Amino acid sequence: MILFWLTFAAVLAMFLGTIFLWLLDIPMEVIKSMLLRNTTAAIAIELAYIYGGIASFTAAICTISGMIGAITGPFLFKKAKVSHSIAKGIAMGATAHAIGTARLMETDDEAGAISTLSFLLMAVVATCLTPLFIYMYS
Repeated sequence: MILFWLTFAAVLAMFLGTIFLWLLDIPMEVIKSMLLRNTTAAIAIELAYIYGGIASFTAAICTISGMIGAITGPFLFKKAKVSHSIAKGIAMGATAHAIGTARLMETDDEAGAISTLSFLLMAVVATCLTPLFIYMYS
């Protein structure tokens, strides 16, 4: 069930994050780089080289996403009254990757472990979906 929701989240994030760029006629290299934002930076950089994205831009976007998630995640969990470690781990791992996982490990080891699993699964799912989206936008 977790894999289903991570796949759904990856499809939604990849589509919504790039459809507006495509509609605005942004260069394909930028769109490819933004598609890879949903994976951890180490994987995204290599995929940017493979698929013709801009590796440095991809690294910056992944890092910024992780920092925003690590900063806002705990605040949003508190405001939304999310207290379950699994929910926190899945949300933080899927959106803020390694930086968010490190932030979560400071307060909740169980959530940090789930976050690690979540960001690795998200990387696999996004890696598999990237060629589909590149084909769709071409």
